[in-house]
Amino acid sequence: MRVALPLKQLGLVAVGARYDVAPLEQPQIERRRIWHDSAYWIPLLLVYTGCRREEVAKAMVSDIELIDGIWVLRVRRTEAGRVKTESSVRDVPLADEALRLGFLSYVDHLRSAGAAALFPELGAQPGKFGDIFYKKWWRGFERAGLVPEGKDMHSIRHFVATELAVAGVSEERRADLLGHTVTSSETARTYTKRTPLVILQQIVNMIPVVTSAIMPLR
Repeated sequence: MRVALPLKQLGLVAVGARYDVAPLEQPQIERRRIWHDSAYWIPLLLVYTGCRREEVAKAMVSDIELIDGIWVLRVRRTEAGRVKTESSVRDVPLADEALRLGFLSYVDHLRSAGAAALFPELGAQPGKFGDIFYKKWWRGFERAGLVPEGKDMHSIRHFVATELAVAGVSEERRADLLGHTVTSSETARTYTKRTPLVILQQIVNMIPVVTSAIMPLR
């Protein structure tokens, strides 16, 4: 059974993904440049969307769209990979905090550079994008002590689901956001349409903010 990451530890993971770098041959230089790539954005997007790691890691630049005035991550089958189930196909609004942190600036930079993948560096190796991220970065977070023992990347998704349940979000609406299949209330799902995007936007903004100390990407 997976257990949600506690709020404090979740904040450490998210903030820990932000780090300064300096040339290795000049370690004495004060570090001023911030590295923004999959190590920075994937943990933040996992927190502020509740998506599965592969859904975020395999995303294409074209999957970030403005629909009815709402910026979303479109979870769908692309050349980068399939989706887990039919219910996984969905549009996930980007939380206000993800926008504040400058995610759209990152996307614009990739578009200007002609990149297709949202995290091009993960496509340089064979395998699923989420698995590559885990080996490339998550293990490093674990070695750095940012991830409590017994927790994994899915614990972030469990955190989102738990927090939304505590906040009173219905099972059907949580399922629509997270790409789950409703099992305990099939009758309700049969006669209920998918949650409108504007409501899903309100729901993602109910996820606790754990990155208020991070300055946005400019």
